[in-house]
Amino acid sequence: MKRFLALSALAVMLCGCPSGTQQQQIAAAAQNASIAVQGFQQVEIASYQAGAVSAEDHKFIEQQLVSVAQMGKTADSCIRTATTKQGTIQCVTTAIATVDQLNASGALYIKSSDAKQKYQIAMTGVRTALAVIVTIEGGTI
Repeated sequence: MKRFLALSALAVMLCGCPSGTQQQQIAAAAQNASIAVQGFQQVEIASYQAGAVSAEDHKFIEQQLVSVAQMGKTADSCIRTATTKQGTIQCVTTAIATVDQLNASGALYIKSSDAKQKYQIAMTGVRTALAVIVTIEGGTI
């Protein structure tokens, strides 16, 4: 159940986005973020079950992914209430800052070098997808 929580929240982010082609581009970017998280989570769970990731790292990573899901919900709510492109950009840049914090804390806490590297790649994927949304809306990162 937890593994789909992060995916659902990120996919919901597109609900407050503008219509037309931009909406399709934003939806694709949100889906790419979801794919990055989903792929990482599946690999991490398999690594944990195989004994390659400690229980401590696994628990921390799962908590981080719940934080990603919460970030998605918060960003969605913010985007829904934004009345301008600049407001939407601010919502997404705040989400990017959260992803950056999660990435930094994972780098400090996760002891398994393989899990740490994959976690950082996944968080970079989420950050990149969010940056695409900012670019679509006319902003810069």
